Amino acid sequence: MIDFNTRKNRILALLAILGLAFVLRIILINKVPAGLQADEGVSLYHSFSLAETGRDPLGYSWPVHFSGFGWGENTTLAYILIPLVKLVGLQQIWPYRLFMVLLHLIFILFGYLLAKELFGSKIALLSSLFLALSPWDMVLSRLLFNVSLLPLLYMAGLYFLLKGIRHGRKWGFLWAGLIFSLSFYTYALSFLWVPLLLIILLIVFGNEINKLRKLDYLVFLVPLCILSLPIILFHLKTQTGILPNLTSWLNLSWPPLTVTRFNQVSFLGFAAYLWPIYFLRNYFLHFSPIFLLSNATLSIFPKALGITCLFSFPFLIFGLLAAIAKFRQQNYKLILIWLLLAPIPVAFTMESLPHPLRFINAMPVLEILMAIGFYPLYQYYLKLGDKKKYYLATFLIFIILNLGLYFYDFYKIYPQDSFLAFQGADQEITNYIQSNYAHYDKFIIPLNSEANLTPYNYMVYSEYPPLKVQQAKSIHLGGDFLVDKVEFKRGLTDLGEPNVKILYLVADITYQAKYHDRSVIKEFKDLKNKTIIWAIN
Repeated sequence: MIDFNTRKNRILALLAILGLAFVLRIILINKVPAGLQADEGVSLYHSFSLAETGRDPLGYSWPVHFSGFGWGENTTLAYILIPLVKLVGLQQIWPYRLFMVLLHLIFILFGYLLAKELFGSKIALLSSLFLALSPWDMVLSRLLFNVSLLPLLYMAGLYFLLKGIRHGRKWGFLWAGLIFSLSFYTYALSFLWVPLLLIILLIVFGNEINKLRKLDYLVFLVPLCILSLPIILFHLKTQTGILPNLTSWLNLSWPPLTVTRFNQVSFLGFAAYLWPIYFLRNYFLHFSPIFLLSNATLSIFPKALGITCLFSFPFLIFGLLAAIAKFRQQNYKLILIWLLLAPIPVAFTMESLPHPLRFINAMPVLEILMAIGFYPLYQYYLKLGDKKKYYLATFLIFIILNLGLYFYDFYKIYPQDSFLAFQGADQEITNYIQSNYAHYDKFIIPLNSEANLTPYNYMVYSEYPPLKVQQAKSIHLGGDFLVDKVEFKRGLTDLGEPNVKILYLVADITYQAKYHDRSVIKEFKDLKNKTIIWAIN
């Protein structure tokens, strides 16, 4: 049996886990997913525009937040992708997905370091293994979403802050302040979760925090507050209407929004007496076994998978019970309060619930609890005597079946069943437009197409020059979009003009009824060979 008490064996085990995580995440990385979701296209094209011109597609210099489609898009991912954009361009998407995979390997590493800080190396290795196998992280590690960066930022920030609080490391306070400030530019969830996380630390480590020096507070709070100020001013401007004249300062800019994302997704627009009902319902939805085990709800996830594996669920329950039994200990208290408060930010929203992206702050607390539950069961197994080989065989068969179905679903079923944006039709349509560009005066694409061909996706795949977008001011907030000859329309379009090619969803009855007498030039199919878009003239 491997002795994990030696540093060499622990390092080898961690490297093996990271290697497993890497292999699982790069299999079919160019095909799962094959296309770009709309938010991915926004981040990638903004990164391209900044890399080429130092301005976003609307012409704003180094914005603290993007306008996107009018309701905004966070900036962190676009900024950190700039060097890669300069290096590889936009001809291939898989290098960017590989970059995200590497960031998630660093996240698993910090998950290990955090669990080791709290529970020791054995629990840390187990929690890292559960993270390596996590369906939740498997999906997010391939996606070019700002929210995919949050697990790394939260884990690294918390780890460094604990190093400062528990061991007096001033560099821990500094790094925590820097990382948490970056999280505010990454996802608005941080404006609720980071204060909650600091409250949790105050509850659990109050005695240690009271012993800190004033310099410790300053080393943490000064970079946190100064670096967070631009994005705080942005949200104050857009949510409250104050600072209406704030548009730029030095090289930074604050672009306008037509509507804020918070106003779109929160329940605060409903009658106030319904707020507690919505909040409690939304909160408990995120502890539903169906959500955890078999349906993560969003179309970006495999349909038959939750955010955890079925075989790990018993360990989660045992870990939860063990943590409750040891609640007086600081490390267990931290994990339990973390779990209980994690759904609070997402509970204020009303869109696509339960929501695995807005519940991302619960990662890796679930995996740590699984490790806590697994370890005593393993200790008990060692005492079973002659019967233990039968228990081991039964358990291994169950794990192999569960993981086999999980991987078959992820690598075989998921690519064909994922929503159409991930199936690559948008790139095929872009290539078709480009190859026929000289033959037509206009290309009209409905924005409600399920194939998700958006202006930003089109500009990514065609590497459309950002300067032309900025000079033409062709990206209009909240309305139709015009990219040279390519027009993205929200409503039906009259085909009375000559030489107009329109691409629209074949399943849309309204479009079929209006254009049924037109000639079909080309059909675009999904991965099941079903026609989803046709080109007519």
